[in-house]
Amino acid sequence: MTIHQAILHGEALLREYGVEQPRWNAERLLLLALKQDRAQIYLQLHRQMSAEELQNYLALVQKRMEHYPLAYLEGTQDFFGREFYVDENVLIPRPETEEIVHAVLELKLPAKPRILDLGSGSGNLASTLALQIPASYVVALEFSLSAIGVLKRNLQPGAEIVRGNLFTPPFLQNSFDVIVSNPPYVEESSFRELPAETRWEPRLALVTPDLEETYRSLLIHSANLLKNRGYLVFEIGFGQAERIQNLCALQRPLSLLQIRKDQREIPRTFVLRRS
Repeated sequence: MTIHQAILHGEALLREYGVEQPRWNAERLLLLALKQDRAQIYLQLHRQMSAEELQNYLALVQKRMEHYPLAYLEGTQDFFGREFYVDENVLIPRPETEEIVHAVLELKLPAKPRILDLGSGSGNLASTLALQIPASYVVALEFSLSAIGVLKRNLQPGAEIVRGNLFTPPFLQNSFDVIVSNPPYVEESSFRELPAETRWEPRLALVTPDLEETYRSLLIHSANLLKNRGYLVFEIGFGQAERIQNLCALQRPLSLLQIRKDQREIPRTFVLRRS
């Protein structure tokens, strides 16, 4: 089988099993199997693949047919223009979460802000903020030891990892200028409606047993940990804006400044300030 035939074969299999963008996925899997870049592949489309190359490629296609995420197969995911190592121990960073970074970069912060990332996972938020705000001191809080292994690979020098629970953060009051979080916000009733790839991601980081309690806890602890006029920036799920806004209205001394929409015009990121 030639390289071109392999791409077409992989595309057909992936399309049959409902994988989105089957041609793009087939090409990416072939690049991974052959350990070559796209330009090299397209210069040798009519080359016959060796038995070992074809076996490696078809094994990757089979895994992708099971809706195993491409990011886990490749071991990387792009976020805010940088690549992060990912595996099954952490959520795959999403484009909509970049809105948290944009929101923080627009805030009026002290010269050397202290930033806390609650539930850091892969460290995509903590690392990006550390790079975008070089004078900052960033703390990445994560409970899962497996996730911390990934976090250590991604976190920038100067940032600190602390093991702790998202709902009982082990810090002193008035410690941070900014708190960011992408907490578990998928409700059980909505989980079955998510793309099939989602079932491979860590459920603890994705699904909440009680949406209101998750955000109520986040608001209460953040109010304690933030300095006066400090900021809380967090992500919510589709269709949750009104419910979370109602919770925010009850949580003094935090006040809601902004609800930002993602690239699909969905309310996604809340920005609050401690008064």
